[in-house]
Amino acid sequence: MRHLILGDIHGQYDALIRVLKKADYDPNGDSLYCVGDLTDRGPDSARVLDFCIKHGVLSVRGNHDMWFLDYLIRGYAPMIWLSQGGYETLSSWHQESMSRKEVLDYYQNMPYYRELHLGGLSIAVFHGGITPGVPLKDQDTEVLTWDRYFWVFEQDPKLPYDRYFLGHTALKDSAEKNKYHVINLDTGAGYKRILTAMDMVTLEKYEVNV
Repeated sequence: MRHLILGDIHGQYDALIRVLKKADYDPNGDSLYCVGDLTDRGPDSARVLDFCIKHGVLSVRGNHDMWFLDYLIRGYAPMIWLSQGGYETLSSWHQESMSRKEVLDYYQNMPYYRELHLGGLSIAVFHGGITPGVPLKDQDTEVLTWDRYFWVFEQDPKLPYDRYFLGHTALKDSAEKNKYHVINLDTGAGYKRILTAMDMVTLEKYEVNV
């Protein structure tokens, strides 16, 4: 059994299917995680959500997920969201016949972070960043979903994990790992660049062009 993790998908359903095919993903044997931002920018956010729900993808909340969740709960669609992929998500949402309750339940049960123990490794997963030295349970949710400083300035996590997976800050090319074993999986799928999947234990990487 493998534990695969996906970078920011951003509504790129076709790329999602292709990268999982490249990884030889087995839905009956592999666990599938994601660093968040399932929706926005790409054309097929609703299909991505449908896939994630049906396959039990264990994601964490990203900032774009929070925008869509706010829309589902309150019907609130701020211009900042619409201008950063929200229009594409709403178009996809209204074209597909998905259960609002099912999607709402999926998002409301999605945590801001995950702590895992796999293959003798302690692993932390979150979308944006963290405040170094602060336990995950005490982190500000705005930092977990929006922060870029942690990655950009290569901050020392000062937490007892062997490995960290995040997204949010889009890279120009392939996934990267810094000296603190922080791995950025946002390889720019939202900007029609690359979508990445990775084995969380072996770090074997699978990537496709969007």
